[in-house]
Amino acid sequence: MLNTLEKHNVKELDTASIYVRSEAILVASQRSEIVTLSIGVASACPSVEGVRDFSELAEKLIAEADSALYRAKSAGRNRVEISQTVVS
Repeated sequence: MLNTLEKHNVKELDTASIYVRSEAILVASQRSEIVTLSIGVASACPSVEGVRDFSELAEKLIAEADSALYRAKSAGRNRVEISQTVVS
């Protein structure tokens, strides 16, 4: 279950997705295309216990967001998927 903040953020991402697909993008002098937007979201909570390897944290965060992105793409176009895992 998404908390209130996550629901608010998803609503904003959905709004961005609607805006992106409502505007045709000129790709050639006589041709335009509609773009779709799939988004994968992940969050992190760095350890408060001493020094943390932030490059490792960043890699884990990117991997988690990438996984959420592929779930969004698999579910169809113009989707937002949020990872339920908080990377630490």
